[in-house]
Formats: sequence, structure tokens, C-alpha cells
Amino acid sequence: MSIATLPEFASDDYKPQTLPMSDNVVRYWDPYWGRCAVKLKPGEYAVSSAEEVLVTVVGTCSAVCIRDTNSSLTGMVHFMLPISGLSFLDRSTQFLAEEYGHFAFTRLINSMEEQGASRESLEACVIGGARLWRSSAACVDASVRFIRRYLAKKHIPVVAEFHGPRSPKKIYFTHSHRIPDVRVLEEYNSTIKKREQKYLSCVRSDWMLQSY
Repeated sequence: MSIATLPEFASDDYKPQTLPMSDNVVRYWDPYWGRCAVKLKPGEYAVSSAEEVLVTVVGTCSAVCIRDTNSSLTGMVHFMLPISGLSFLDRSTQFLAEEYGHFAFTRLINSMEEQGASRESLEACVIGGARLWRSSAACVDASVRFIRRYLAKKHIPVVAEFHGPRSPKKIYFTHSHRIPDVRVLEEYNSTIKKREQKYLSCVRSDWMLQSY
């Protein structure tokens, strides 16, 4: 895990989607890796069968990288369980929040299997978010607990986990490396925070109210 910086963007027109999506993800040429990169924002997932590098930045969100050991397929999902502000006594909304997590992971794994991956040959790495703003602390903990339970239920082994420090992390993942390259960023800039807050607000207002 190394230290890196993330420049502030001049403008940001990020519009989060209620449902986990893989359409219209950003692709660009990464000169450091010398290959095409797929950049995921909160609420997105991607599956790659080429020698691409999957890239994302997590602040309070979490990311899961999945690799099929018997093929060249890799996958990544960037998400947060929308548990913030919910009462632990309200079991119906707790259940609905976890259903969002099931939906996100099912989309990723189904997409990998549709492209030829085998459930028995999948392995995962988990990158947990940091408690960067108070109202998201519950989401951070709940997301990691959910990820562990989900992967255990699906019999997908976790080969590595990265948690902390209290800083965002930039993640690079390729099939040729079993463990993702995780770089700790020096600061939590406004772009990361605004995107995550937009995403959390969108999921809670749409998914949790069942308006999708």
C-alpha cells in the first residue's frame, strides 16, 4: 500500500444511478500501466476479459475485486450499503438496505458467469472504506460485514482485505496480479466526498423508497 495524490477536478457532472450499473463506464489509456483502464465511480461495476486495469477511488464506500483463476476474467464493484440514518430496530428498512447489496453483487457475479467465469474458481479481495464523515460510519461497518457474509454464503474465498487508514484509497486491479494495488491518498478532496454523498442520497431516496 503506497501514498499517492489525487488532483481536484475542475468540474464534476457525476450523476449516480440507483441500480448498480456497468453501462457507460469511463475507459482511458493509462500510461503507467501501459494498457486501457476502466474507471468506476460509486454505484458502478465492471467485468473485464481483456488485459485492462480496473480502477476506482473509495473514500467511505467499499470495493470488491473478483478474479476467476481459470480464465482471464476480473470484476470490480464499488458500492455502499445505504444504512446511514436507519434505526437498528427498523428491520424492514435494514432488510431493504441489505437487498441493495445482494442486488449489486449478484449483478457483478452473474455478469462474470455470463462471460464464462465459474463460481468455483472465483476469489475476492475486499477494500473497506474509511470513516471520513460521521454520518457514513454506520455504512462503512455495515458494508464490510455484508461483503464478508455474502462472499462466505457464495463460497467465494477472500484472499486479502485492506482497511484503514482514515484516508481514501485508489485501487488498481488486473488479472495478472492476484492482489490489487492499493494506494492511500493524501487527502479526502471534495470531488470524492460529493460523489459519495450524491450516491448515498440517490440510493436512499430511490431504492429505499422503492421508486425504481
